[in-house]
Amino acid sequence: MVAAVVLALLLTAVGPAAAEVRDHTLTLDGPLCYGCVPRIHAALEGRPGVHRVKVDIERGAVSVSYDDDVTLPERLAEYLKAAGFPTNGRDPCRGWRRWVGRC
Repeated sequence: MVAAVVLALLLTAVGPAAAEVRDHTLTLDGPLCYGCVPRIHAALEGRPGVHRVKVDIERGAVSVSYDDDVTLPERLAEYLKAAGFPTNGRDPCRGWRRWVGRC
């Protein structure tokens, strides 16, 4: 009986497992400019589960740290598409960018 009470108290104190924060990079279709950066940030920041947004203009990519219990990379891509920045799902460091040293 005492062991059951102690176990229940320990489980209550620990609580549910913490969600994992993941990083994901989305490659954007088309060129980016410095004027795009605030619009990309506005499309993602403040969304449920989004912790950090970083835009790399040269690579045409957006890196997002997000809570995987709250959102998914597909949803992040939908937010960007709705703001006018469709993604193509490719590795941002492929093709010509790799050959010219842009990665």
